Amino acid sequence: MNNLQKIFIEIRDIPYSIPLAYEAEDRCCTGKHKKFFEILKKDNYEVRWKVCTFKWSSMSLPENLLTIPHDDNSTHAYLEVLINEEWKKVDATWDKFLEKILPINEWDGVSDTRIAIPVISTYSPEESLLIMESESRKIVEADLEVNGSFYKAFNAWLEEVRLRYPL
Repeated sequence: MNNLQKIFIEIRDIPYSIPLAYEAEDRCCTGKHKKFFEILKKDNYEVRWKVCTFKWSSMSLPENLLTIPHDDNSTHAYLEVLINEEWKKVDATWDKFLEKILPINEWDGVSDTRIAIPVISTYSPEESLLIMESESRKIVEADLEVNGSFYKAFNAWLEEVRLRYPL
């Protein structure tokens, strides 16, 4: 296992959760990939953001979660890393403790990984960077106003799964 793979696993296995306040630690796709982005840049890798869209209803979630009011349309962030002169998709979203319910990625350090969610459309690298740079307290708090109860229940479900199926 090379150093890149070890770093990927460390980031991947941070327990995923969506922050429920602007100041809270971000351990969802955005926060985990921000950490990975910084490490890769520090190690002199060329890395860029990718943002795509998906629908929560297209995931295999319990019905009781889907009945909680929320925006069905959402976005997901992951990275692309330049390896051997090719951009490789790298998605470290779901932690290994969720393997019973979600697709957990392994990464060989040279190939693409799967994207963690069912992708509808993907933004260009330039559009993705603008989306990532536009995050603000106002945007986060507006999102939490609409989706906070859903996110809280989603986080609780993930924690329940981790407790029910320990590794």
